[in-house]
Amino acid sequence: MKRLYLLLVLCLPLQMMAQENNAFLKFFQTFTGEEGYTTINISSELLRTMMVVVDEDEEDELAQLVNTINAVRIVICQTTNTKDYENALDKLLQQVPYSQISSINESGQKTEFYQLKKDNKILEFMMISRGRNDNTVINISGDINVEKISKLSQFGFPQADTLSITP
Repeated sequence: MKRLYLLLVLCLPLQMMAQENNAFLKFFQTFTGEEGYTTINISSELLRTMMVVVDEDEEDELAQLVNTINAVRIVICQTTNTKDYENALDKLLQQVPYSQISSINESGQKTEFYQLKKDNKILEFMMISRGRNDNTVINISGDINVEKISKLSQFGFPQADTLSITP
């Protein structure tokens, strides 16, 4: 019985980590294929494939970054009725213990940056932009190095060049 209890205690953090990642995946899937929304899922395999277009000078640094990323998921809300989107986003932020690391307010547009940490490792990095002109969520999961994440802009990801924030 003690072994079973010990096994359950050891597996609990893994289950909690999986639930946290599943929470964003559920948010993402809610809007996939829905009218007024664009969803983009970039797998780690695609990121590695895109490495062939990178200059040799930057290849090593980008390869190290790309090898630590599991996925990049983007949800763009293009509808004027954002109630369902806002509710789902608020629910996500309540379910998962993201910590806000920065925010920018400019001309009616609010952009917030969040991270999900576990044992001093950043497992997810998320940018949420809300406002009249743009309602976008970018979620990057893996073993994240925030200082290097801005390098993703070289791949042409939308707004990735704004991610040069240090934790």
